[in-house]
Amino acid sequence: MYLLQSFFWKGHRIFVDSYYTCPLLARELYFKDSIITGTVGAKRVGMPTNKIEELKLEENQLKTFYNIFMHLDVNKDKKKKLHI
Repeated sequence: MYLLQSFFWKGHRIFVDSYYTCPLLARELYFKDSIITGTVGAKRVGMPTNKIEELKLEENQLKTFYNIFMHLDVNKDKKKKLHI
């Protein structure tokens, strides 16, 4: 958050590695008029795991969830690996 202070309130989009992506950061940046984009694991703190675990996705099927500050696309590939 310290490194991004000069970008707040300007409507910037920030693309990050999965190491930095989490729902808490997405929420904080959303309320500072910035958007974060990145991949995230299903077991990351703050993820809606109950909704993700209920999915019975087929190969290459896509499901979308969203709330006021977060948009999640969940996809399963040929190796049955979950991508969020």
